This record gives sequence, C-alpha cells and structure tokens, in this order.
Amino acid sequence: MKDYFITDFSNPLFQAAFKEYFSELCINVKDWDGLFREMNEDEGTAAFLRTEENGSVIGFIQFQKSEMKHWFFSENIGFIREFWVSAKFRGQGHGTALLELAEKYFVENKVYKTILTTDTTPEFYVKRGYIRDYSYQAKNEDEVFVKLLK
Repeated sequence: MKDYFITDFSNPLFQAAFKEYFSELCINVKDWDGLFREMNEDEGTAAFLRTEENGSVIGFIQFQKSEMKHWFFSENIGFIREFWVSAKFRGQGHGTALLELAEKYFVENKVYKTILTTDTTPEFYVKRGYIRDYSYQAKNEDEVFVKLLK
C-alpha cells in the first residue's frame, strides 16, 4: 500500500475517492470542479490518500491546521474535515492508520489538539482516545470529539 500527502485537490485519485465518498452519503454536487477549487483555496487544508499498490483507492483523511482566537488566548488546533475508507477495506486497520498519519502530521507541526464531528462512527473515535466535548457547538450540529495529542 502507498500513502500520499495531498495538498492539491485537483489530484485525480483524490477526486475519485471524494466522489465515491459523497456518493455513499447520497450527496449530489453540481459543480465538482468548483468544489475542488474551493478546497485548494482553503489555506492549510491537506489530506493523506491511501491506495493499494495497483492504485485502487483505500481511503483518505482530509484535515486542516486552524487557529482558534480569543482576545487573550489562541490555540492551534487540528480539524479533521473529511474521513473515508472504501467499504471493501473497512475493518482492516486502514482508518486507524490514516487517523494516525493526520495526528502525527499535527504534532510535527506543533498542533497538540485535534477536533472533529461525526454522526456515523463515534465509537471508532472513542476507541482511539477521542472524547465528546459538549463545550463546542458545530455548525452541522453533529457531536464534537477532541483529542489531546501531546
């Protein structure tokens, strides 16, 4: 298997994986080019894409380093934006491996907390050290999970 670090979302493998992910969620996108262009314009967004040796996509994790500011404090935080593993590869450790790649990236870039929302697999994140944090309110109204990385 191969892991690719993606910062250019015009990458055809990433786009194919993202389209399959949205198809599973029954989300229709009228302007794919516009969506991927927006991703490229959103500063600090990156992804890890995992494939088989033959190039078949296993999954991806898309994330962003962000800064939360208050008049007195600021905090660098890692935001897991999108995360998907192809159905035929689930339960084989690929999701854990992708999540660990993103967490390692954050720590290497001096980000020691990660945050995400989920409405599909909260138990996956809880098993990996994430906790529900009711102090955050997400725009999508999903539960928020955080993990201290260091």
